[in-house]
Amino acid sequence: MDFRDVTGILHGSTIDLSTMSFSEGRLAIRVERGGAAAAPDLVFHQVEIMRWKPAKNPAPPSPLDTVGLEKLGAGEVWRLYAQTVAGAEIEISCRTIVCDGAEVTGIGRSYRH
Repeated sequence: MDFRDVTGILHGSTIDLSTMSFSEGRLAIRVERGGAAAAPDLVFHQVEIMRWKPAKNPAPPSPLDTVGLEKLGAGEVWRLYAQTVAGAEIEISCRTIVCDGAEVTGIGRSYRH
C-alpha cells in the first residue's frame, strides 16, 4: 500500500484511544470513519517514539483534520503526525507500518489539512 493512501484514509477519520494496543514495540490502532468500525486497522511495528497530547477540553473522539506521514529515505523511520479538530495530537516514529495486512511502502511526504 502506498503511504499517500494512508494519509487519505486517516484524514477525516477518528481514532478511538480505547482501541489502541501497545505491546513489545507494536502499536495497533482502529480507524473509524463516520462511526463505522469496519474501517482499516493500522499497525506500527518497532515503534521508537510515541507522543500523545490530549485536547485541552476533553471531548468525544473528534476527526483528524491534519495528517502527515513521511519517510525520507531507505532505512529511515516512518513519522506520523496527526491532529484532531479538538486539538489532540499524536506523533509516532516506527520502522514499519501495516494497513489492513498490507505493508505501507514509498519514500516522501504526504500531508492533508
